[in-house]
Amino acid sequence: MSTKLNRIDVSELINDQSTLNVNQQDLIIEETDLILPAPIEQMKNAPLKNQQQPQLMKEEFAQMNTENIPEIQVENINVLPVKPIEKGNMSIVKNRTNGKEIYLNDLKLIDYRIYRSKPAVKTKQVLLTGTPANKEEKTGDDVEATWKVVDIPYIDYLEKSLRIFNQENYKKALSRFETILASYPEDINANFYGGLCLYNLGEYKTAIEHFEICLNGKFHNFDEESLWMIAQSYDFLGQKSAAKKTYTAIIESNGFYATQAKVKLKE
Repeated sequence: MSTKLNRIDVSELINDQSTLNVNQQDLIIEETDLILPAPIEQMKNAPLKNQQQPQLMKEEFAQMNTENIPEIQVENINVLPVKPIEKGNMSIVKNRTNGKEIYLNDLKLIDYRIYRSKPAVKTKQVLLTGTPANKEEKTGDDVEATWKVVDIPYIDYLEKSLRIFNQENYKKALSRFETILASYPEDINANFYGGLCLYNLGEYKTAIEHFEICLNGKFHNFDEESLWMIAQSYDFLGQKSAAKKTYTAIIESNGFYATQAKVKLKE
């Protein structure tokens, strides 16, 4: 499929640190660099005080690594207001384990390279050749571009997505996490960080669905964080009974967020 890109758009991408530059003359553009799905484009950031910002998430990850936190047993919490999610061809895993973890941009991840054979993300991409920086100010002439469907190594695509998330560009990051989920619907990394994007965009109901998938996935690395985000999402939705039950479950698990959950119940 051929399309025309305005040079203004191209110039902005050249200056965007999240865009992958092949060299000074060539530029790789991914579909998410220019195009957002309409439903995501229409979303608006939640008030800053209601957001779970990347820096806060990093600080919490760092604390979790230094504190002796007991493992949360989600399956043993009877009051948990979470039901198994069926999405597409997803299967709910009963025997859950702790996955191998890595950190990119100081954010925790499950290293799926260990569990998948040649993991890759299918997306659309175009290579623009001969786009020198001295043409950044030119406002005329469109650039003819032909999009190609390509497979990008999973870890590379995820790393760029996290950089965009760190820049607090939640719409663009969400679009990329959803692209990962199109290839791997059960991917806990994309569900968790996609859920955080939705949460920061005030889309609490859909955020809960993503966090629930994490709780029902093969690996339980993000159980504590997901349960905490679900509780806060219920709060913002005004579903106080569900929020109270979830905060209570967090307290009973005596995990990292137990103290914060006690404070929430007193509010």
